[in-house]
Amino acid sequence: MKTYPLYVKGLDEHLSGGIPQHHTIILSGTPGTYKSTLAYNILLHNANTLGIHGMYVSLEQSKENLEYHLTNMGFKEPTQGGVDIMDMGKLRKLKGQFQERKREEGTLSEDISLKYSLANLKNMISNRIEKNNIELMAIDSLELMELAFKMNEPREDLFYFFNWLKDLNITTMIIAEALKDTYARHDLGFLADGIIQLRMDRLDDMSTRRFISVVKMRGVNHSTDYFVFSFKDGFFDAARAII
Repeated sequence: MKTYPLYVKGLDEHLSGGIPQHHTIILSGTPGTYKSTLAYNILLHNANTLGIHGMYVSLEQSKENLEYHLTNMGFKEPTQGGVDIMDMGKLRKLKGQFQERKREEGTLSEDISLKYSLANLKNMISNRIEKNNIELMAIDSLELMELAFKMNEPREDLFYFFNWLKDLNITTMIIAEALKDTYARHDLGFLADGIIQLRMDRLDDMSTRRFISVVKMRGVNHSTDYFVFSFKDGFFDAARAII
């Protein structure tokens, strides 16, 4: 089976090569644990090393802000494949304009607003995938998607959304926030093919340390151990913790 490496030194060898093709996985963690940075790291190095075309769907940051952040983190432009940054903030602005117009007309309803938003989200993603031959995608983030597109029945809506992702026949990473000491929300464990947990532990009053664990990856014989997770000069490293 084809896999996409994480390009995290010290971890890929414990994951039988990487994320299996056509899997939908969750990158779960508390704030400040490098979720977005790891997602882009996977896209960038798969583009540069394997010529894979990837796409980063940003619901949270503008394309300009995201590129500024990534440059400051030490990432360079893709040299072989490509990483397309899709700024969904533009869609959110269109949604706001649409809702305002319908409100002025007296025809705004939750049903109309929801259909408009989800339809545009899916169509824009599908069109970009077909146009740019995308194989690998990251969506940032699940919580903002639920908020922006008003998923009134989150479990049911997410079930159909994950099924739609499967039908795209690409590999998808979804960034999700997690509470301390939890690896994912209860409604994601059965939907996702894989869960990678990122966490930050407090060592003492002055210092913290980040950790990473592959909690779940269907079809892969992998380690579920926690590794010390660090980032320097555009590259990630995972090392076994010294107890």
